[in-house]
Amino acid sequence: LVLTLKDIETFKYGVSPNKLFDYMAAGKPVICAVGGETKQIVLDAEAGLVVAPEDAAAMAEAMMRLSGSPSDRDRLGRNGRNYVSRFHSREQLASSLFNSLVPH
Repeated sequence: LVLTLKDIETFKYGVSPNKLFDYMAAGKPVICAVGGETKQIVLDAEAGLVVAPEDAAAMAEAMMRLSGSPSDRDRLGRNGRNYVSRFHSREQLASSLFNSLVPH
């Protein structure tokens, strides 16, 4: 699945598109053409390929690479799903919020 935003400074900071987590939770590999934190999540999760925003040639190359490798698609998709389950599930987020609000 493709996640892309224009190459502007604002999108490099404080932007975390919800669809990134939807894609990862679905167990699908992500081709990410967004900078900043969004790019870093994809890299940290090993959930897809990262290309420069607005680079059509790099996007096409990433699509061709994944289309030719079912094992990479499966591995990247699994990695994304595991990452979301571990760090961004509703249960995990609720637990983190609760722990930050309740004095220990």
